[in-house]
Amino acid sequence: MTVCEIDLRPGGTWRYVMVTTAGVEVAFHGEYREILPGERIVHTEVFEGAPGSAALVTVTFAEHDGVTTVSQLMELPDKAARDAVMASGMEGGVQEQGELLDTLLPTLR
Repeated sequence: MTVCEIDLRPGGTWRYVMVTTAGVEVAFHGEYREILPGERIVHTEVFEGAPGSAALVTVTFAEHDGVTTVSQLMELPDKAARDAVMASGMEGGVQEQGELLDTLLPTLR
């Protein structure tokens, strides 16, 4: 990640810029709509390569027996936007991020 700007509060904004494994720079930004610590974060997400279409993302945290499960729901404005996200390879990147978190988090305890 080459840029990481976060103002984590309702109405605050965020922006990430990263380089893919193929060497392509991609950038995303959005605004936090709702933050319930330990429960949920709701924010918008705009891919700067296709700036006309914002997604609404809800991230939830559910703890059970000392294990926290993180779920992410991305709501897109239409089928064409959904299909573009699915074709982008984004799912693989999200899986990689999850694997990195699985490795990192135990070292923070």
